[in-house]
Amino acid sequence: MKGGIIGQLAWEALGEHADTVIQHGPSDDVLQMGSAIQLGQDYYWDDDLVEDEEQLICGVYKISTGTLLAWLVF
Repeated sequence: MKGGIIGQLAWEALGEHADTVIQHGPSDDVLQMGSAIQLGQDYYWDDDLVEDEEQLICGVYKISTGTLLAWLVF
């Protein structure tokens, strides 16, 4: 259910098997490593990635500059 670059990379990596994987739904580990949304009284679960996994997939890397920058959003 990820969109953006993560969704595109997943589609590309799965290739012709993407539809089969999607039709099988969440993995057996969804309750430990997934997330849920609530619609009415029902919960809908799906596998999820933690931020570090998303950053790894997207090629993000962190470099310590020795200074601290703080951004404020109003």
